[in-house]
Amino acid sequence: MLITSTQNSKVKRLRKLYKDKKLRLSLGVFVCEGVNLVKDIPKDVVIKELFFKESQYNKLAYIAEQKSCQVYILPDSIFDSVCDTVSPSGVIAVVERTAVKELSGEIIILLSGIADAGNLGTIFRTAAALGVDDIVCMDCCDAFAPKTIRASMGGVFYLNIIECTQHNVDKYLNGYGIISLDMSGESIHSYQRKGKIALAVGNEAHGVAEFIKKRSKKIICLPMTEGRVESLNAAVSLGIALYLIK
Repeated sequence: MLITSTQNSKVKRLRKLYKDKKLRLSLGVFVCEGVNLVKDIPKDVVIKELFFKESQYNKLAYIAEQKSCQVYILPDSIFDSVCDTVSPSGVIAVVERTAVKELSGEIIILLSGIADAGNLGTIFRTAAALGVDDIVCMDCCDAFAPKTIRASMGGVFYLNIIECTQHNVDKYLNGYGIISLDMSGESIHSYQRKGKIALAVGNEAHGVAEFIKKRSKKIICLPMTEGRVESLNAAVSLGIALYLIK
């Protein structure tokens, strides 16, 4: 179906879905933008709608043929006005959000106040690559914002992601010993994992929340060459730590 008006209800709602977390939550959906991301959406993930850039549709029609959903074609100017990327590649999917499941992994990730969507998405990508399924996002930026989804490079489709605050995080941590990453801790090389753990990684500027550190069974750090840098990016730190302790 070709849509030609910026006032079309589908266009207006799509534009709002990019920016409005409450609307995404109420509809149980999120937005995926980009050819590589959309074409690789797993078959068990429900796609509600596909939107194509008119000038790109002929070469991207194979995506529409692979997916069973409503398809809309937008003039280039309207498509570009909806997207939040500089050079949109031509396709947007509105995807149904998977229901949150019980935490079950031997290792879960506890994110404390991650504020950057790019970092959060990279963490999702890293967790998926390393086979960690469960992530608890406590007081973090929007886990299902379009920028986060793009940065996850599809990792989001393989994760059980829980968004919460410090006031209700406890109910997700039962049975897990908290291990916090912080430069004040002992070297990760001396740590031996025992039992089920929640690996806590903190805010880019302030680190892991103090009350999480106080409840930690262990605080560990990644040793670095003295006098060069104070700390590593949150996503990089998590990736290294997971490789070393998994």
